[in-house]
Amino acid sequence: MADGSGYPGHDARQQLARDDAAPPVLISPRHGRRLFAFAVIADSHLEPETPGVPAPRSNLRNRSVVDWLRTRAPRFVLHLGDIVHPVPQAEPHDATLLLARQLFADLPCPVLYTPGNHDIGDKNDDTAPAAAVAPQWLDGYGQVFGAPFQVHHAEGCVLLLVNSPILGSGLPLEAAQKRWLQEQLRAAQGKRIFLATHYPPFLAQPQEDTSYDNMEHHARHWLLELLERHRVEAVFCGHVHNLFYNRFGATEIHALPSTSFVRRDYSELHSGAPTDEYGRNDTGKLGFFWVDVYERGHVARLVQTHGGTDTLALQLPGHPKDPGETPLGVNLCHPWCAQVELPFNPPVDPFARRRVRNDHAVQAVWSAGIRHLRAPIDDLLDPQVRRRVADMVALGHRFTFFSVGLPSAALLAQLRAHAPLVGFWECVLPVRAAPELAASAGAMLRETGIRLLFAALRSGTEGNTGKAPGKHYAAPGFTVGQCAQAGELLAGPLAGVAAGVAFSVARNEPLAPAMQTLAAFARSSGATTCATRALMGDGPNDAETDDAANQALVEEALQLAHRHPEVLLLLDTFMDIDRGYYVRTGLIDRSGNWRAAGRVLADARADAARLPATEPGTTA
Repeated sequence: MADGSGYPGHDARQQLARDDAAPPVLISPRHGRRLFAFAVIADSHLEPETPGVPAPRSNLRNRSVVDWLRTRAPRFVLHLGDIVHPVPQAEPHDATLLLARQLFADLPCPVLYTPGNHDIGDKNDDTAPAAAVAPQWLDGYGQVFGAPFQVHHAEGCVLLLVNSPILGSGLPLEAAQKRWLQEQLRAAQGKRIFLATHYPPFLAQPQEDTSYDNMEHHARHWLLELLERHRVEAVFCGHVHNLFYNRFGATEIHALPSTSFVRRDYSELHSGAPTDEYGRNDTGKLGFFWVDVYERGHVARLVQTHGGTDTLALQLPGHPKDPGETPLGVNLCHPWCAQVELPFNPPVDPFARRRVRNDHAVQAVWSAGIRHLRAPIDDLLDPQVRRRVADMVALGHRFTFFSVGLPSAALLAQLRAHAPLVGFWECVLPVRAAPELAASAGAMLRETGIRLLFAALRSGTEGNTGKAPGKHYAAPGFTVGQCAQAGELLAGPLAGVAAGVAFSVARNEPLAPAMQTLAAFARSSGATTCATRALMGDGPNDAETDDAANQALVEEALQLAHRHPEVLLLLDTFMDIDRGYYVRTGLIDRSGNWRAAGRVLADARADAARLPATEPGTTA
């Protein structure tokens, strides 16, 4: 049931306005010794097994996760609920609870459980597709997995496991849990606090309407207020079988994928056709989290299982909190944080559309270790997207925002207001307009410290596309052969105004000599030198969809970017352009799954992220 009215006594919109107006609060990177590590599993949905019959697919997938974790020796494993698939009123429910306990008992560490709606019943909602939580189901769960809410301590950190299906139930246990949580938070004052829940507090906005996939707004208000007051470091939640990342003040909120299957309603996040089983078996979306806790900060990594049972294939991915980065940036051609309205449709939301955000591209950026992101200036001007930019900048990302034409006074005012979010401002202009740019933007640039990149406009109108006659083309950036002209601009009308210039390297242009030339230009001029390597073909009707060829291009670009750090090298698309003009595959497909070219970067960062089971001076 929609509320849409904010929270009594706590206006989340004011919180968002504060975050939007101020410089981004940096999320703590990892610092100091690694204290310990733990794993987080969500929505295992184990099925009943019959002797003599092959085990269900979900069970096999979870056994492979257990096998991998046995070799990693986490301090503990946290399970976020929906341990089993049969709902409590289904006949095989109780037997499947016992099977689940037996499966996870193979782990050589404590397993901490918080119940999901499949374990004890749905939250109290007249529109819910299954029966609401009931005392007898709570008792049955407790006999197998213990107390329905718990506290766990490790190395000065406190983990609080909240029973979220009972919130709003009116059961005596709900009031007891509220008192317990408030007492535990008071007792944890001065310590680092992590919290686990099955239902996410929210998916896209703190003030979003109540739906099947978030907490009812009164319960949400109560919990968010506690998170803010006690500066909880992180919340881990399940239920949605998809990745969502949010930041509420100083708290990071991680919604996890399932280890078993994807909820089919979330196939609507993607503009391509659904994958296997109408999206349920989109194996690129399956996985669990490995969380490294340091003396200061934590790193929550998505370990992708791809639905397989080969534990040797699993690897720890990179993360923006890790030291170092991939020396390649990307163009975010597609909207990368747009909210999507899911259709109203049984069983989970037959009466309203849910607004959610597709975070799979962001997760891929993290896993590949990409920090430098290039996007149009509209991403800075749109308040909703700008809040997401602030989340990314808080994690260490740098944005180049590009605009075309001489900037208006309104644009200069917006750049001034949001300068902390701007890594570079790239202005795409005809070369003849450089003096006007210096006159109009110079004062703002000097006052804010924003770094300007000048990108020569190449278009048919300007007569400098660099393409054969008749090929329609318009693009930003000097060609490599125009280094002398770029240098003259920096030394002349843009002196003291521009930090550097942007270049473009065509797909059919050899990259190695181009990078040598640009590196020499950067050294001689002292200017920031940015270059975009095109993955598109020569003409608008060309299609560059050979995965092996694109993989080779990205491998070469990665090697040359390491060799020539003087040049900031970007790739011209992150996600496939699979329709329209200049069709080409990118690093991920339209479902957010890896292409071979993207896997090059993900594998490179996974190698850098490998950690021993223990580090000097620590214990597992």
